[in-house]
Amino acid sequence: MKLQALILAAGEGRRMRSTLPKVLHPVGGVPMVLRVVEIARHAGAERPIVVLGHGRDQVGPALAGHGVEVVVQEEQLGTGHAVSMAKELLGAAGGEVLILSGDVPLTRASTLVSFVADHRLGERVATVMTAHFDEPGSLGRIVRDARGDLAAIVETRDAGPAELAIREVNGGIYVFEVPALLHALSALGRNNAQGQFYLTDTIGILRGEGRRVGAWIVPDSAEILGVNTPEELEAAEWTLTARGDG
Repeated sequence: MKLQALILAAGEGRRMRSTLPKVLHPVGGVPMVLRVVEIARHAGAERPIVVLGHGRDQVGPALAGHGVEVVVQEEQLGTGHAVSMAKELLGAAGGEVLILSGDVPLTRASTLVSFVADHRLGERVATVMTAHFDEPGSLGRIVRDARGDLAAIVETRDAGPAELAIREVNGGIYVFEVPALLHALSALGRNNAQGQFYLTDTIGILRGEGRRVGAWIVPDSAEILGVNTPEELEAAEWTLTARGDG
């Protein structure tokens, strides 16, 4: 089945305290967003699509010549809204789509291959990559039902005490069957603490309709860590160097 890649790179990145857009900061000598583009390609994705927003006047030219398609999120209304900016391109190609973030540069292509393989083996319409952390902080929590199956993803600001106690978190990496994703995006609402369209809510929508969704736990939790501050950028650089594949 055809595998597309959609890379979200529209965020502002204020905590980087830099005039350079966050996704252009280099890790291993390569701007983060371009590293993610190449990781997606090496995982078998046929055509990377990048969603731009803040800093697109700098990020767009940096992507030129790298064989990507670009769409623009003019107003930042959440991850679900960002993905919907690419719905025409996604729908035209069909198949499956791997959704990644332009500020998560440590994921291995081999990990994505295993992730997509598990998704297909499970015959699901959607699978989310998860990880376990002793201190999950502000990451969305993975809620499982009594059988251990994925029930929902709850953002921290919308979570109650029981959900905040969960240590399994959303890694922010997904694979969807494109028709199922487009259907779920059309059903998204903004009834949450941030008033945004959450991509995470598509999981609950699909599950509520009886569609098969699932979660795949990444063996190395460092692979889903995002870069939002200069300190996290330094840590990502150190991790890449330490594992010897930068």
